[in-house]
Amino acid sequence: EADFLGTAYYIAPEIWKRQPYEKAVDIYALGVILYEILMLKRPFTGNSLQAIQRAALAGQFQEPNIYLSLTSAKHPLCSEEVETFANLTSMMTHMIRTDPQQRPTAEQLVRSPAVVQLALQLINATNNNPLITETTRRKILIDIGSCIPGLVVEDPRGSMSISAASTSVFSLEGLGALGGAS
Repeated sequence: EADFLGTAYYIAPEIWKRQPYEKAVDIYALGVILYEILMLKRPFTGNSLQAIQRAALAGQFQEPNIYLSLTSAKHPLCSEEVETFANLTSMMTHMIRTDPQQRPTAEQLVRSPAVVQLALQLINATNNNPLITETTRRKILIDIGSCIPGLVVEDPRGSMSISAASTSVFSLEGLGALGGAS
């Protein structure tokens, strides 16, 4: 029986079962990280390696609830925040499914409402921040526009319009500025 390396909390069920695996294990691990960000705790826990394994194989976790997760918010939640949380939660629950065939691909994630919504929020924040230089702002717009298929990034200053179809600055797998360096 071969050993494998990895942090137990992020190991996909197919690895625990010692089955062949593909890129879906990375989607699973990213889903676990997203769960941790949304809930401030791990989805699958235990006091031993075997307990963590059993929890991950069972695939049962506490469903995120915006009102429970954001009870420490110092301001009332606006509808955009609620929608963003709902979209991220939906995406995350698909990412940590026990069946790798039911997990989204990287391309599906990049096209998901959650990622597109976050990209648009980043564009807005970039355009409205006087501390961001014009060169940096243009690079951010190019990076976002080039890595989300179908998203057209319009520069509110009218100096450019970029879409994934019009540039190949970053590959989809690398995810460019949104997912780290290719």
